[in-house]
Amino acid sequence: MSDVDGLEFCRTVLSIPKFKNLPVIMVTARDKFSDKLRGQIAGSTHYLTKPFERRILLDIVGKYIGERRQVSKKPCDYSLS
Repeated sequence: MSDVDGLEFCRTVLSIPKFKNLPVIMVTARDKFSDKLRGQIAGSTHYLTKPFERRILLDIVGKYIGERRQVSKKPCDYSLS
């Protein structure tokens, strides 16, 4: 991202009431303890450092998709006809 860093983006998105509970997975090459702490303070749900295994990313994403599906087990508001 050229004008905004990931931390600022995370803070901005999560400051919007509609997105306050949105899971944010930060994927970065920065792996120092201080970087991870800044990510946590910015509101990230998970901090994943490069390089990483594809399986790990899929597990993390699956965890949050699974949580969302459990929460939204209501009937659809649309019809296909």
